Amino acid sequence: MEKEKRISPVYLILCAAAAGLFALLAAFGGVHADEAYALALVRRSFADIWRISAAGETPPLYYYAAKLFSMPFGYGEYAVRLFSGVCCLLITAIGGWEITRFWGRKMGLTFMVLFPLYPFAMDRAAQPGVYALAALLVFLSALFAYRVWKSNMAGDWIGLGLAGICAAYCHNFALVSVAAVYALLFLCALVCRRKLLKGWLIAAAASAAAYIPWMKHFIRQMSASAGSDVTARAAMDGAVTLLHAAGNVTFPLFFGAVLLLILLGVILRRQAVPLLAVGVCALTAGAGIAVSVLIKPVFRVEYLASCAPLVAFLLAWGVCAIRREAVFGGVMGFLLVGFAGNLVYGFLPVSTAENQFDQAVAAEHGEAQAYVVLSDNGVHIQQILAYCCPELPIYAQETLGDANPYDNIHPMEEFDGQDLDTILAVSDAGSRPISGFPRGFQADLIGTYQAEGDSFDLWLLQKQEAEEKAE
Repeated sequence: MEKEKRISPVYLILCAAAAGLFALLAAFGGVHADEAYALALVRRSFADIWRISAAGETPPLYYYAAKLFSMPFGYGEYAVRLFSGVCCLLITAIGGWEITRFWGRKMGLTFMVLFPLYPFAMDRAAQPGVYALAALLVFLSALFAYRVWKSNMAGDWIGLGLAGICAAYCHNFALVSVAAVYALLFLCALVCRRKLLKGWLIAAAASAAAYIPWMKHFIRQMSASAGSDVTARAAMDGAVTLLHAAGNVTFPLFFGAVLLLILLGVILRRQAVPLLAVGVCALTAGAGIAVSVLIKPVFRVEYLASCAPLVAFLLAWGVCAIRREAVFGGVMGFLLVGFAGNLVYGFLPVSTAENQFDQAVAAEHGEAQAYVVLSDNGVHIQQILAYCCPELPIYAQETLGDANPYDNIHPMEEFDGQDLDTILAVSDAGSRPISGFPRGFQADLIGTYQAEGDSFDLWLLQKQEAEEKAE
């Protein structure tokens, strides 16, 4: 039953506040390997984006959308980041409007307060990458599924189909989430409203047909995907990551307890919509874990990011189910204080440890003529280098192959250091792989640096003949 249709001044204020917050976060975002990859790929042609995405790990839609959005601004770093912020803003605005319409103003405004400060939104609004757009599209799919359930209107079926196929072309696990939406809608229609089955079959068939051009790439990407091992420790670390609040472990644990209580309330009260939200999250995680355990690791905890708006919806629903205003205020106060802690995390471009390598290459590359990445674990290092030093060639033991969007990354077999006097080399920390260094060069250790959780040594290689001539 629709409850509210008027635009509330508070709604407009919260939209403006969210817009300001996401715009500010985008100005402070850092660049890791994944972000560097996205920034490089959006600068390629549309044909290249399809080809490189097919050889990589994700479908091309995000890169197309980010390219179109940032094109008027010269594909600048801030513009690409801002696109993620716009996606989070749309989740806030559309979610607030639709939730207010169907569940009342209090719940809609509560969602609009909680989601912008939700750890996912704080993080992804500041980063280039697929997850913000994937979350928006999965959220739209869920909203259209509910609208179909309520009205069975043709326009809502079209919206469900378009949102679903766009999500599938955005991220492979967004496809899993959308499949969960379709599966749950089918089960509900089969049990309660069989008149919806015809529309469901048409929408499902049209979506499947639209996905056929990418199906072979999806199979290859899932076959080649390297996820994380599914362990109890990995699950705990993942939960802390998803519920991160300024590096505080206590808040995620308490927040998890709040979520468990909400889930218990959902189960006991048996309300359809919250159960559907829980079902989409559970099926997305369950499918990834099942494949990872039974076949091969393909699942990473960040893939649940597409379900983040549904988690925020559950939070809003659970908090608003509290009848006593004092208790409601206390729970909201706790959540807001905890979420506000993410401002600290959001405004730090990158943690100091992770940014050290970026600073090092920016300071040292002036005298170098090339980079050589000797580490077998250096795929993300070469991407950071390619982003920081686009004018220098980078040669690596392990490259991105056909999935390489960088013009300056080359395989090691193409390296010829005969005409070079100064090279910077990257190796695993604590190792001195003399055999891997180009012959005729003197190697001097500059220092050890951190990059995305791994330690690397940075070496200055100078041609011995050049040194002798200088003497």
